[in-house]
Amino acid sequence: MTTNDVFSMSENVSFELVGDLSVLMLNDSGEVLSCNQTMTAFLNELDGALSIEDVANRLQQRFAARPERIVEDLLSAAGELNRKGIIERV
Repeated sequence: MTTNDVFSMSENVSFELVGDLSVLMLNDSGEVLSCNQTMTAFLNELDGALSIEDVANRLQQRFAARPERIVEDLLSAAGELNRKGIIERV
C-alpha cells in the first residue's frame, strides 16, 4: 500500500454520520463499529478519486499533527479497513 492508492467505501458497508462521529455497519455480518472524529474525517474523504496522500493533505489542514504522522496513520488505517472489507482499492 502506498500514498498513491485510492480507496472508496465498500458497497457492503453502511456509513452514518452522528455529529462529528460515525457508525459503520457491515451489511453481511451485521457488525457495527463506531468511529472517532479522525476516522470519520478520513472515511468522509474516500470518494474513489483522492489518493491517501491527497486525503492526508486535507486532514493536515484540520488536525494538529505532523504530516508524516498523518500519512503513517492513514496507511495503517487503510490497510486494516481494506482487510476487513470496509474500504476497497479503486
